[in-house]
Amino acid sequence: MKISITTKLYLGFAFLFLLIIVLWTSSYYYLFNVTNYSDAMVKDNYNSVVSAKQMTQALNEIEIIQTKYFYSKNNFFDKSLYNEESKIFEKNLVDEENNITEVGEKELAQSLRIKYQYYVDIINKAKTSSGLNKDIYFDELIPAYNEVNKIILDISNLNMSAIIIKNGELKKTSHIAFIFISVLGTLCFLISISYCLNFPRIVVSPIKEMINGIREISNKNFDQQLKINSSDEFGEMADAFNEMAKKLDEYEHSNLSK
Repeated sequence: MKISITTKLYLGFAFLFLLIIVLWTSSYYYLFNVTNYSDAMVKDNYNSVVSAKQMTQALNEIEIIQTKYFYSKNNFFDKSLYNEESKIFEKNLVDEENNITEVGEKELAQSLRIKYQYYVDIINKAKTSSGLNKDIYFDELIPAYNEVNKIILDISNLNMSAIIIKNGELKKTSHIAFIFISVLGTLCFLISISYCLNFPRIVVSPIKEMINGIREISNKNFDQQLKINSSDEFGEMADAFNEMAKKLDEYEHSNLSK
């Protein structure tokens, strides 16, 4: 099959371009995966940690309000602040219920919903009772508060542990990506260097051999033959040169030349 020099040049540049595309595609693939994995980790677990923190703060404020109610001089219950903190807690609890990502987290969220409602019911019962029974504070409110707080802490710890594990996997993936891209980049670099060093020789060597052949012909060495085994223009040139040298040699040894 005849392949022209122009075609070889195009194929050579296409090969180098292909190496660049392979390196770029591989790098983009790994970087895209690492970025997505990092985003998923933040979305899935960090948001739950934030919700748990917000719920803890709101719960602590509610606990302060109930303590003031039972032990302040005028038994003042700050209803406005209580409603505000309750809304904050409820919002973050709903966010957590809609962001279940880890095994066992759904059960914790369900338990938190039940325990928190029980805690709120005790507060409402204490507010609506005819007399202020301070025993409720120690016997019911504090245990209920501790149970709610513990579940929130369990949710936070579960997601923090997941973040630590995923962070380790993220580092591992990043390390693999770095090694793969480094190896692929080095391989592409070596192939490109080898190509750049050898391709000019493929073009220049036949030209040099042709120049040497012409010099031999000029010195009347008509038995000179070019040995260029190629199916491109260089091969055709070598065949034409060899035919010319053969004819000149025949002429040189003919009676007409004498």
